Amino acid sequence: MFVPHEPDRIFNIQRSNDRCICCGASVLITYHDGIHKGYCKECAKKRQKFTERIIRNINIEQITPVIPAQSWINIVEQIRQNYMQERIYYMIDLYFTNANTTSAYNNIEPYNDDNFIYQTYYEKAAMMKNFVQNIKDHLNDNLSNQIYTFYLRELNKMYENDYDAIAKLEAKINGYQYKKSKPMHPLRTKYQNKFWY
Repeated sequence: MFVPHEPDRIFNIQRSNDRCICCGASVLITYHDGIHKGYCKECAKKRQKFTERIIRNINIEQITPVIPAQSWINIVEQIRQNYMQERIYYMIDLYFTNANTTSAYNNIEPYNDDNFIYQTYYEKAAMMKNFVQNIKDHLNDNLSNQIYTFYLRELNKMYENDYDAIAKLEAKINGYQYKKSKPMHPLRTKYQNKFWY
């Protein structure tokens, strides 16, 4: 559950001809810098869309108005998204690197691979538990308590949906019938339970 200090190193091992790691597109349309380094524009878009679909966004302002003094909750949510995006990008990079080790640009993509999607949701669930355990408490007034509680509730809903997605994928991969169930390890902590209603 960690992101290596040098995620680009994966590419440096495999990419000597500076082509897109995914489809093999030419050097002219491949990103050379930034988080999309080593991908062409089309493959970078696919990677980004897949990652956003897994991470999802919690917009607390749709549930309750957030006054500027409580804008910290938006910062916390952005930290959550960045934290998870970095890990999932790393997992995708590693997937392509491993695929291209055996056959160059064979159009193997993780976005339709049930085993990879399962692994991604599983990593996200583990990261969510870690994230919630480490959220700092900004409970200094009644509105802060309410916004914080709403945010934690939304995180818990997302966690339960992800757990359900994991169960569906596991049933599909192992060839048995899917049965909906609640997470065995709930996301919330003892402290946060007293703010749930």
